[in-house]
Amino acid sequence: MIISINFDSKRTLTILMLVLSMFILSNSAHAITRGCDGNYKIYPKNNAHNVIYSSTFGARAGCGRFVPNRCRKRAREKLHQCMKAHWNVKKKSYAPDACRKVSNYPFNNLNKELRHYICHTYNVKNMYVDIYAHTYGRERCGSTRLLKSSLRISCNKKR
Repeated sequence: MIISINFDSKRTLTILMLVLSMFILSNSAHAITRGCDGNYKIYPKNNAHNVIYSSTFGARAGCGRFVPNRCRKRAREKLHQCMKAHWNVKKKSYAPDACRKVSNYPFNNLNKELRHYICHTYNVKNMYVDIYAHTYGRERCGSTRLLKSSLRISCNKKR
């Protein structure tokens, strides 16, 4: 099938090319960024205690202006990659490279810092907790993924 278009004048062709150029430039030149927030969510196994959250941190990602939820999904994945990577090396004294893409990430030795956070929140000698990687924000940001179930935390305190 051959399509033939006849233009009556150079002016019509010029206008058509101008409109097409504006459309192409407007779509490519206006990339956007969107972000999500995250934290570690700690569920004590003993139902007498409430859920606690760590400090909040965030990530941003870019995409085309007509797909902002794609940006949020990418930002959410950056947060989850950081939290999972750090959980895998939680006793190291530094955050892994995946956490460099995260803003305001407050942890170095994750194991020590979460233990300190839990022990200062509750007045217990030891307890079992579930640790989750938690993200939130606008559409496509919300997600909670289990990092460790029934982790024993020793606080070395007397009741």
